[in-house]
Amino acid sequence: MAKKGSGKNRLGAVLIILFFIVVIGGGFTYNYLSKRIVLSKPGTVGNTAGNLYNLGLFCESDGRIFFSNYRDDHTLYSMKSDMTDFKRINDDYPRYINADDNYIYYSRMNNLKEAGAESIFTFYANGVFRAKKNGKALTMLHNKPVGSVLVYDNKVFYQNYVKDGKISIKKVSIDGQGLTDVVDDEVVACAAFNGRIYYTGFKSDHDLHSFSPDSGATRVELEGGSYYNAIVRSEGIYYIDTLDHYKIKLYSSGETKTLVDKKVSAYNITEDSRYIYYQVDGTDADGLYVYDRIADTNSVIREGSYKWINIAGGYCFFYSSDEANVYAYKQGSGLSLFVPPVLSK
Repeated sequence: MAKKGSGKNRLGAVLIILFFIVVIGGGFTYNYLSKRIVLSKPGTVGNTAGNLYNLGLFCESDGRIFFSNYRDDHTLYSMKSDMTDFKRINDDYPRYINADDNYIYYSRMNNLKEAGAESIFTFYANGVFRAKKNGKALTMLHNKPVGSVLVYDNKVFYQNYVKDGKISIKKVSIDGQGLTDVVDDEVVACAAFNGRIYYTGFKSDHDLHSFSPDSGATRVELEGGSYYNAIVRSEGIYYIDTLDHYKIKLYSSGETKTLVDKKVSAYNITEDSRYIYYQVDGTDADGLYVYDRIADTNSVIREGSYKWINIAGGYCFFYSSDEANVYAYKQGSGLSLFVPPVLSK
């Protein structure tokens, strides 16, 4: 004969066991979902070639601009495309910022931060990182200092530094799997277009090359020139011709046209290809200029020496040569200092 209350005790024990099963199962499910990597649409490009040639300090995605805040020791921030609603993402100093549908990626360069310059651990914290757009789920994809970073078609392509000082291009999936050597040349591979990634050769020639992001197979696109910082668009290939006084040129349909007949040190192009922003150096008319391709006019935005020309949210952002100030220029609105707030952690 069963003791009184034994049924209730068994029921209670069963409920407790079921409770722990649900909690533990839920924990495993949450852990799996939190670590599961969501792929973006095929062919998604993390940032424009023009921005990445200028260190990728600004990157626009889904109505927000991710940027390195020079007023807060170059910490990673975001803001709306109209330069409102500022948010502090994390403590990292990012360069070569990329973003896809779900994540941000960047080269962490905390050894350059003033606040951590004396820490013996700062340098070793460098590498390629992925995080959710709110800064959570920060994940290291590469644990050593790198140069340029490009996210294309759910893969990360980055400059890898080796012990003898040489550079090569490596590829890894956005989930950190499938590390592969791609280009054994000391190049920058930032220009993705129509299923190819373009770069200018360095060791054996200065021709324009491209490779497949899947197979890594390379081919020569243009020969006999010096195609510095090539930007590939549907209308053709823009580049700085270092063999012809650093002029900006456009190669299209077998013909080459000079667009900017000045000594250019850096440039960038709006997404619609109408405006080319460029820095003239080494002349008696140094300054940041804009060329309107439709109106065929050149205008000076600000005289002096500037660098790191980034375009995002309809603005052209550029740094003073001493990095003390950042300016924002918008067609129709004019020029202003970019003064983002310094937010608490």
